Amino acid sequence: MIFRRKANSRRSADMPPSFLLQVSCFIYTDAAFKCQAVRHRGFPLYTVSVTAYIERISRSIDPTPVAEMSMSEISLKAKLQAGEVVLGPFVNLASGALIEIAAYAGFDFVILDTEHGPLDIETTENLCRVAKGAGISPIVRVRDNDPPQVLRALDIGPEGVQVPQIRTRSDAESLVQAAKYAPIGMRGVSPYTRAARYFSEGGQIFERLNRESMVLIHVEGVDGLENLDAIIAVPGLDVVFLGPYDLSQSLGIPGQVHDPRVVDRMREATVEINNAGLTVGTFADSPDAAKRWIDAGVRYIALSVDTGIYLHGCRDMVKAMRG
Repeated sequence: MIFRRKANSRRSADMPPSFLLQVSCFIYTDAAFKCQAVRHRGFPLYTVSVTAYIERISRSIDPTPVAEMSMSEISLKAKLQAGEVVLGPFVNLASGALIEIAAYAGFDFVILDTEHGPLDIETTENLCRVAKGAGISPIVRVRDNDPPQVLRALDIGPEGVQVPQIRTRSDAESLVQAAKYAPIGMRGVSPYTRAARYFSEGGQIFERLNRESMVLIHVEGVDGLENLDAIIAVPGLDVVFLGPYDLSQSLGIPGQVHDPRVVDRMREATVEINNAGLTVGTFADSPDAAKRWIDAGVRYIALSVDTGIYLHGCRDMVKAMRG
């Protein structure tokens, strides 16, 4: 990022095309940036390095010193701990604009879906930046309960990781080990990641990441439900997400998510999870379905998918025009 001096400056075509970012940016209470002036071929260039504040530069400057910043300022975890119901769509499309629109529409979170969507790790990291800049909480769903996948997902700085197909207590314990640093788990340590603010806060950030990052698990099959009491007894879990589509498949009725056999098993599980002090989550493909699950005690609602939302919006407009 370059701030060029406007007064007495030469035409922009004469300015150098690139420069080396220098670590020279500080943020103060009532001030914007304190920048070091650097001369390049005789031109004064005012350089600003981008570290932990990269996602804040696109909006208003937050005067809070980085050491005092916390994910809990806008965190999904804080909302759930306060007893709120939270809403957010799954995101399959690599569009920062859609993330911003979700935030401006009033959603609490987005689930960046690397299991069913085509998102790669670099794209997902940039979508996390967009989400934080827009004031919406990013959650990353990985493909498998695989420690390297969990590590990479958390290192790019979402507020939590959502992991499918947790079937046993051992599965849940393995996930917590991968998602948390010692003494809770054995997550690989690197202070030079986005999650660790690129070492701008030193090693003390790891204790805070343990406290603030979320672990969300999918229990979405009959085997998982049969082991539910053992799974939800594992320390370190925040949300137990009941997957209706995979559950319907495991019951031999794939896609029939409103069948009483699916609904009854999910309702029973919801009561058990709430009694254990954890948050229940599920997927709803419509507001009406979401309201029914909220009434049943679900507070983390994945409300549709970006592609489905766009499809229905387009279809409704075409239908309104053509009948």
